[in-house]
Amino acid sequence: MILFRSSLLLVLVTGFLRSSIAGAQGPWAVKVYSTMNPLPIGACGAVRLEIIDPATGDVPRRPAGDRVTITDFDMTVSGGSVAPLWLDAYHLQACACQSGAAGAGAQVTAKYPAAALPLSARV
Repeated sequence: MILFRSSLLLVLVTGFLRSSIAGAQGPWAVKVYSTMNPLPIGACGAVRLEIIDPATGDVPRRPAGDRVTITDFDMTVSGGSVAPLWLDAYHLQACACQSGAAGAGAQVTAKYPAAALPLSARV
């Protein structure tokens, strides 16, 4: 068993986004979570995005009716020698590089809408 004594702290950006969907009463609540915080140097931890429309108490939906997901956001991982690792379009990990300094901070940010999201799919 390998124990990691050095780690990086992830700063997870949480925010609110205005919703323009019919019937929505307010901004979306958007939270970014990490499965590992602090993140050991040399390790990767999954990044989770939670999006709730307070008007419905559920995940917001695109005009076609499907749910808004992490693919609708531009996700960035910056600082502290941490790099993003996309396993597929729906699964992001933050990975602490071997060259990272113990205790350094890093930030994961979600920005809506993603630049590549077609106008017809935007809420």
